[in-house]
Amino acid sequence: MKTILLCGGKGFRFLNTSLDLPKVLAPIGNKPILVHIMDYYARYGFNEFILCLGEHGTQIQRSIENEVDYPVTFLDTGLDTATGGRILMAKEAIKEDETFFVNYGDALGNVDLHALCKHHVESDVMATLTTYKPRSQYGVLTMDAKGRVSSFTEKPIVNDWINAGFFVFNAAIFDCIDPSENIEYSLFENLLKTKNLSAYKHSGFWKSMDTFKENQKLNDMWKQGKVPWA
Repeated sequence: MKTILLCGGKGFRFLNTSLDLPKVLAPIGNKPILVHIMDYYARYGFNEFILCLGEHGTQIQRSIENEVDYPVTFLDTGLDTATGGRILMAKEAIKEDETFFVNYGDALGNVDLHALCKHHVESDVMATLTTYKPRSQYGVLTMDAKGRVSSFTEKPIVNDWINAGFFVFNAAIFDCIDPSENIEYSLFENLLKTKNLSAYKHSGFWKSMDTFKENQKLNDMWKQGKVPWA
């Protein structure tokens, strides 16, 4: 199985930092977050990658070529292309009957990829996403009718499941993708209508890196030896 990694975004929320780097090249410990993701897939035996590049594409390609020795296809998918369009540009690298991974280039997790694939096959759907219950960014409280606080919980796990990436797609998905839309909108909404989307529940570690503060938190974990994705 090949893995398509989405690396073409502008990373607007990550721009106000002292790092003069694309977000996917921001280091966690001794290597870029993108390499951590590739290493994770490779440990499961999935070591063929397709990187959908856009902003800073040349810089990303040069860095990855120096960091890894996996088979990697680099695709220039444009500066402002939606994620649907980026994935469609990788179609020629995927066989007609092939199942493949898709993931973002800015989140780490210890998702069991073999269990994820098994769930996808057993669900008999075109697409599977990994879902996760994150912690709230804020403390949560309850109060009585007079406004007196009766309980307070610091950053509890929320009740809702979120899209955590780590997708598995069948090749038939290419016929359903609108190149002008992000997959999180039109594609998934259409798959819901035909009951062709399943969710794999992940209860282990998962952390996105949308901001420099989150990069610092991941680096703190690395320094403390708390690296569940490694």
